[in-house]
Parts: sequence; C-alpha cells; structure tokens
Amino acid sequence: MDTNSILMPDSIDLPSAPAKDETLAKLVTKSHICLRQLESGRVATISELAEREKFDNSYVAKVMRLTLLAPDIVEMILDGITTESDDLAGVGEGVSGGVDGATAVVEYPATN
Repeated sequence: MDTNSILMPDSIDLPSAPAKDETLAKLVTKSHICLRQLESGRVATISELAEREKFDNSYVAKVMRLTLLAPDIVEMILDGITTESDDLAGVGEGVSGGVDGATAVVEYPATN
C-alpha cells in the first residue's frame, strides 16, 4: 500500500476541481492591461508597447487578440472552467447565432 494514498469508501464521490490554466489566465490579464495602456494614451502603438515590455511586436499583437474574446469565454478562462476535452482551443467551433446560450459568430462581408 502506498503511504501517500487516502482510501475513501466507495459511496463517497469527491468532486475533482479542474486544473486552471494559469498561463492562459495570465495572458488574458496581460492583454487587457496592454489594451488599457493603449486606450489611456500611455503608449501610442503596439510597437511602443512591445518595446516598453521588452517583447517582439508580433507577440504583443497576438496577445492583444485575447482582448477580442467574448466575455463568457474570458470568464471561463479566469475561473478555470474548461471544455469537456480540457482544451479551450475549440470553444468556438460549430457555434452559430441559433444556438441557445452560445456566443454568436457574426461574419461581415468583405469590402473592396
């Protein structure tokens, strides 16, 4: 018997807490901090922000995309709630405007 194990009666089910993706939560938080810096005028461009934070321009631009996530998805990330597959990468797959309780995906026609 392993001395680090706890034996529980079969009739007791303990809920398992999902592991929070701390890296993703930090990136979402960082993206909103960067957005506030841009909106407040503390920095004028993403390039200036990247230089200030000592990151590559493309990295900052990619992180800034997290500010475009729907509020319910941001809340899921920050609360540590994950999808059934424990992967948030596919959260928006198959979502349309007709699904109850889902975030609607709006497509705009291309302009010339």
